[in-house]
Amino acid sequence: TYSVTVDAGTGRSRLIRNDGTVQSIIVDGVVDFQLSYILDDGSETTAPADLSEIRRVRIDLTGETIREAARLVGQQISREITTIVPVKNIRL
Repeated sequence: TYSVTVDAGTGRSRLIRNDGTVQSIIVDGVVDFQLSYILDDGSETTAPADLSEIRRVRIDLTGETIREAARLVGQQISREITTIVPVKNIRL
């Protein structure tokens, strides 16, 4: 399970992976994290009814720098990344 939580000490958001036993920090400074699923018919959804129809996963991640940028009048710099990952071992 992946989720975005706020660190009580720093106030910064971070992406957490929870495997049911241990919570691990994946990325610090996360502003937004979204997963969507591309199905075998080419449609895209955030909540597939049938997991066996998932062929690819779209990952959208937005993060911010820790330090503020002086040239941006103290604002943090934001970066976005989007990638599509094929599901391995789809026929098993």
